[in-house]
Amino acid sequence: MILSISMLRGMPSPSYIAYVRTIYTDDAVIVDSHGTGRSCAKFFKEHFKIKPTYLAIVNSSQKNHAIVRQKTLCEEIEKLNYDVCGTLYDVEDGKPLRCEPEYDLRFIRPMHACINKCVQLIPHFTLQEFDKRVVEWAVKTMKSKLVFDDYLLHARYHCHIPDGDVLQHIHLF
Repeated sequence: MILSISMLRGMPSPSYIAYVRTIYTDDAVIVDSHGTGRSCAKFFKEHFKIKPTYLAIVNSSQKNHAIVRQKTLCEEIEKLNYDVCGTLYDVEDGKPLRCEPEYDLRFIRPMHACINKCVQLIPHFTLQEFDKRVVEWAVKTMKSKLVFDDYLLHARYHCHIPDGDVLQHIHLF
């Protein structure tokens, strides 16, 4: 969630920066499902004067750590990152302020249920070591077509604009 704030607003609020100060430590690793790390690096450089350790599962950039490198970003990984609670854009008095969820929850909740089931099943299997071929196979499989592609049109770019006291999503396809 830290990564999204600099994309939501040109300047994050003082309360959001204070919130990040309460959770960030020197040994923290910021993990993103897919991205280049540009917005994260900009946020921490401007507000903390540091370069944090950033890891993307799928990353097209050579500047940060990644498990899988793609020449272009893999939008299918981003689809697995759809949230059910809305993007965090600020914290006031310890209370999170969130946008409305971007996509229809009728289709997102079953996806989350499947992922939760996978997380429950993983401990019952022995994984010898990280096998990059498995991740590459998963990315290739997702690129071939995900079922929820039949129900949701994924926005390749999205931004948020202020509408009174809340932020509204704008999707560009």
